[in-house]
Amino acid sequence: MAVRIGALSDSTAVARKVGAVHRVLVAAPAYLAQVETPLTPSDLLGHTLIIGPAGRSSEGWSFRKGGKTTSVRVQGRLVIDAAEAATAAAIAGLGVLSTGQGGVQAELEAGSLVRLLPDWEIGTSDINLILPAGRAARASARAFADFIAAQLREIKATVP
Repeated sequence: MAVRIGALSDSTAVARKVGAVHRVLVAAPAYLAQVETPLTPSDLLGHTLIIGPAGRSSEGWSFRKGGKTTSVRVQGRLVIDAAEAATAAAIAGLGVLSTGQGGVQAELEAGSLVRLLPDWEIGTSDINLILPAGRAARASARAFADFIAAQLREIKATVP
């Protein structure tokens, strides 16, 4: 069994959607002390961007507010494959990061990162459990997938 966050490629495996990750835009107070805080998505064009796994898109970053959608073409100074490394780069003051809120919640609460453009919706990424198709999935893997799905439902029920 595997857990995948984001778009899935075509596969013979079975995907089971168990949740979604809400994306947020964040930066360190040290970074924001050196630049003007972006107030609109178009303001991001003048900022250093960190492109992590959650922020990769050939279409750019899309933002929604009041029924309107706007997209910003992004080119990152840093392109990082690991969410933890992208978060560390943002904490170090290297730029603005689009990432999953759950992955930076502790940093937001501690104040080492600040949420940007909170009135704008950036989107979500699906959380899927991946199992081999048909009988190839062992009973233990299916049981573990059921357990993970139940845990995610419980977490979602307790989050305000």
